[in-house]
Amino acid sequence: SGALPATEMPITVAPANAKLPYHMQKRLELDGTSAVCDGDTIVVELTDIRTGEFRGKQFIKPDGSKKFTPQLRKEGTGAYIGPKTDTIYVTEGWADAVIVYRATGMQVLFALDASNLPKNVAILRDMGRNVIVAADNDDKGIEAAKASGVPYVIPNGMKDWWDVFDRHGIDAVTQQLAAASLDPKLQLFDHVLDINLE
Repeated sequence: SGALPATEMPITVAPANAKLPYHMQKRLELDGTSAVCDGDTIVVELTDIRTGEFRGKQFIKPDGSKKFTPQLRKEGTGAYIGPKTDTIYVTEGWADAVIVYRATGMQVLFALDASNLPKNVAILRDMGRNVIVAADNDDKGIEAAKASGVPYVIPNGMKDWWDVFDRHGIDAVTQQLAAASLDPKLQLFDHVLDINLE
């Protein structure tokens, strides 16, 4: 047949992570994350954060591109990761939410994006929740964290919490979040001071 013996078969290696679903590239477990893998696409179920009523979905492709259900009403919409805990973290991104949950064991709300984050934090506070924002380390992320009016923590030297995990491991995420959460009153005071100085 002209086929090469198995030991002489040419080896073709696909580019790293080519076409792998997003959660596999990011090394994230889907259990308890409000998400499923449909073919090569991650589908995150989004609900009304007050009532749990279904509102829509986010679709994440292998290349990291993201789309929401058309005409999704974002305010008051998100996805909870993990069971309810005394303190809840809030993140912009789904991957960050999964990592922060893994690192802390505390419930996390994926708030959809930076502009929606302060609105969802306000709703959580109205619900009596003790909220800490695990912010992205960029202008929009920091602005959203400050606007939320609650303690917030920014990853040290990285863009977001998944980057900390990717570069330094889950223990580094745990340590950074724990260090910043030791004195939330001081954190909040710093936030107020920032506003007064601007």
